[in-house]
Amino acid sequence: MQRLLITGVSSFVGAHLANYLGNHFEVLSTGSRSLDCYEGIRRTRIEFGVRNSTFCTLDLSNNESITTILNEFKPDFIVHHAGYAYNYASSNFNFQESIRLNVLPLITLFQESKKIGTEGIIVTGSSSEYSNSNEALREDLFCCPESFYGLSKLNSTLTSLRLGNEFGIPTAVLRLFIPFGPLDHPNKLVPSFLDSIRSGESIPLSDCTQYRDFLSVNEVVRCYEEVIKKLTPGKS
Repeated sequence: MQRLLITGVSSFVGAHLANYLGNHFEVLSTGSRSLDCYEGIRRTRIEFGVRNSTFCTLDLSNNESITTILNEFKPDFIVHHAGYAYNYASSNFNFQESIRLNVLPLITLFQESKKIGTEGIIVTGSSSEYSNSNEALREDLFCCPESFYGLSKLNSTLTSLRLGNEFGIPTAVLRLFIPFGPLDHPNKLVPSFLDSIRSGESIPLSDCTQYRDFLSVNEVVRCYEEVIKKLTPGKS
C-alpha cells in the first residue's frame, strides 16, 4: 500500500481526507500540535480522521520538523492541506504570519520530497485566489485576490507550481469552493441554516443576490483521490 502524508487534519476537509483516503493508502495525518492540545470541533475532526490513519505533530514553521517527518515516513504522495487561515475574512488578517506558514515551508517540503522520491504533491488552494466577479469563475481567469488571505493562498499556489517544476515533482493545486458536510464549523452558512430549520428560528442573511458554488465534502475527497491517480506515473 502506498504511503500518503496529509497535513492539516484538524481542519474540516483535512479530517475527511484522512478518513476517506485511509481506506486506499497508508496515511500519516499531521497537526501543528500534539493531540492532547486540541479540543472542541478540532479534536472531534482529528478523532474522525485517525480512524483510518496515524496522527503525529508536524510544525511547519520548523524546517527540522518537516525534514524529520518526511525522512521517517517517506510518503509516496503528499496532500498539503494545512495553512494559516485565522481571521481569514477580516481586514485584520495577519498577512506576514500567513506567508511564514503558507509559503516559506514549501521550500523545505519540496526539497526533502525530492530527496526521498515522493511521486506527487497536491496543495490545497482557495477560491479566494480569484477576483470577485458576477460571472462564473474559470481556471484561465487572471487572479487578482481582493483579500490578504486570498493573496497569501495565491502566493502558495505559484510557489508550489514553481517548486514542483524546479524539482521535477508532479504538483497539482486544488482551489476549493465552499465545501460542506459533517464536522463543518457550526457558524458556517449551511450548518447555521440547517440548525435554524431544526429550531424553527430565523437567522440573519444578506439580500441573497449573490451566487455561490457549494461542494459536498464527499465529492471533494474523491476529487483528491482522482488527482493522486493523475499524478501517479503510468496511470491516467
